[in-house]
Amino acid sequence: MSTQSSHEILLRAEHEGLHFRIETEGTEVGGYFLWVKRDDGSDIDELFEDTIDRCKELALAKFGVPLNSWQ
Repeated sequence: MSTQSSHEILLRAEHEGLHFRIETEGTEVGGYFLWVKRDDGSDIDELFEDTIDRCKELALAKFGVPLNSWQ
C-alpha cells in the first residue's frame, strides 16, 4: 500500500530576486519546509523546521526577508 503526500504551500515571499515558500506535507511530517529558489526554479536552500515562525526567522537571518513580506 502506498501513501501519497503532497506539499501544501502555506506562505510565499519574494526578496532580492529570490522566491521563498513555506510548505507542509501534512500532520504526519510534523514540521515545515522553507524553500528558497532562483527565478529559473533552481534550488538555493531547503530547510525543515518545527514552526512557521522559525522558518520566517531563518529567512530573515539568512536572506534578509522582512517578516511582513509573507503572504
